[in-house]
Amino acid sequence: MRFMNDKGRCCLKGFTLVEVIASLIIVSVSMLSVMRFYRLLNLNHLVRYHSVIGGNLLQRKMEEIISEKRTDFDETIVDTSGTAYIGYPDYIFEVREFPWKANPYLKMIEVKGIWPFPGGGTTEKTIRTVVFDRSP
Repeated sequence: MRFMNDKGRCCLKGFTLVEVIASLIIVSVSMLSVMRFYRLLNLNHLVRYHSVIGGNLLQRKMEEIISEKRTDFDETIVDTSGTAYIGYPDYIFEVREFPWKANPYLKMIEVKGIWPFPGGGTTEKTIRTVVFDRSP
C-alpha cells in the first residue's frame, strides 16, 4: 500500500508477519467452527428425514392391518418376516396383534418399525392402537 507521509513523500506500508499469521489462525479456527456446525445441521436433517419417512410407513402399515379386518386373533401373532415397502428396503416392520385383556370385543395392534440411524446403528419406533374385533 502506498501512503503519503507528513513530509509529502511516498512510503510503503503493509502488515507485519505476526499480523498475517494471527489473521490466518483466526480465519482457520472460524472455518473449523462453521464446518462443524454445518455437519451437525446435516446430521439433524437426516435424523428428522428418516423419522418422518419411518413414521409415515408405520402409519401406512397400521392402516393396512386394520383394513384387513381379520378375526382370528385368539393368540399373539408376531410378523417377524421383516416386511419392507418397495423403495424403502432399510425400513423393517414387526407386527403384533393380540386380544385386549380388558375387553373381549377389542384387539390391540402394535407395529414396530426399525430403520437405520444416520452415522450407524438403528432407530426404533412403536405405535399401538385398539380396534373393535368381533363378538366373544
